[in-house]
Amino acid sequence: MPVETRDEFGALALGFNQMADHLEGLYNTLEPRVETKTYSLEEKNQELGLLYEITALLNEPAAVEELCRRVMRRLMTQFSAQGGAVRLVDQGTQKIHMVVTEGLSEGFVQKESCLNMGECLCGGAASLKAPAFFDLMQPTELKLMYNCRDDGYRAVSVFTIKKKKRLIGIFNLY
Repeated sequence: MPVETRDEFGALALGFNQMADHLEGLYNTLEPRVETKTYSLEEKNQELGLLYEITALLNEPAAVEELCRRVMRRLMTQFSAQGGAVRLVDQGTQKIHMVVTEGLSEGFVQKESCLNMGECLCGGAASLKAPAFFDLMQPTELKLMYNCRDDGYRAVSVFTIKKKKRLIGIFNLY
């Protein structure tokens, strides 16, 4: 609307024009905002679905090794991982023992079957008691063993397994 006067009608026309501009801006960005929200909701639904599946797997009766293998296979599928491992921590010696593997070479499994807590990337991350992701193609100054890189993996994810805030194991995806 043209603003022709500086009285109440002019103020009304100016307010109307501002409201129209604001609505036009909202309308023009509505579709991208809806797409972003939809994508975000889809991601959250996938995460919740994965958590539900893992919870269901963990509630099935089976030996610990079989439960670990089922969860590992499901996560490998979800994240397109080539390999995976579950390691348990010996509280007395602070050594990590590989108990379940999938998709890893026999040589790699033999080298990594029993390591000291801070001897490799996974043990180092476990000693920090926090999840970690390592891009094995990036140069690093860490003086740790890189059997995973030597075995051809480009990245490794490390997730700690805890019981009542106590570290009991490590879960890896390669």
